[in-house]
Amino acid sequence: MNKNGFTLVELLATIFILAIVIIIAYPVYTSVSKSVRESNLETTKVMLINAMLDYGNKYLVDEIKPSGNTCSNNNCCKYYPIDYLISYGIFQSNNNEILNPVTNKPLTGYIKLSYNTSKFVLEGQYEANDNNAGNCEVIEL
Repeated sequence: MNKNGFTLVELLATIFILAIVIIIAYPVYTSVSKSVRESNLETTKVMLINAMLDYGNKYLVDEIKPSGNTCSNNNCCKYYPIDYLISYGIFQSNNNEILNPVTNKPLTGYIKLSYNTSKFVLEGQYEANDNNAGNCEVIEL
């Protein structure tokens, strides 16, 4: 007798094996996916810092740089909101927002530009908020 098709036992065994593979692979996939999103977020922050440093070195260094290369009370710095970078065309984005790859919501925060008096250069860093601004000027739109 010529038999075409599969028996119920063979189908159930195949489904069972596939279920085990999915149960093993899903946590690995989610872990890798999360680490990729976090890596993309860090890359976005670095790109924002570099764009602001480039712009700052061209147009803002005299505003941030102290006279006589001395910073009293660590005031040789300014906080620029992410919206500032978008509004002034410093960083190009779609729909006038930069999405946070981890949360898939608009990225908020500040790029802090500070003048290093020992190296005579502007330095930048991303700050999630302006709570640590201290004597730094916080730029508003």
